[in-house]
Amino acid sequence: MREELKAILEKLNIKKVMLVSKSAHRRLMLDEAIEELGIEIVHFDGYNPNPDYEDIVIGVEKFVSSGCQGIIAVGGGSTI
Repeated sequence: MREELKAILEKLNIKKVMLVSKSAHRRLMLDEAIEELGIEIVHFDGYNPNPDYEDIVIGVEKFVSSGCQGIIAVGGGSTI
């Protein structure tokens, strides 16, 4: 998985990602895998199950204001 993630992020020249997840990324050790690539992570978990419009607006604003270049979403339907 790490090699595939590395290949994708390098191909897209991404240096900063928003990691959208409630807790699955901790179990999968994604933070470590991404940081090993020298990529900065901005976490977003400020959404409810079955996110409403306001949850999405908050996520988009955080993405834009933090200068992220991509999104990695880990989890179920609410996350994605």
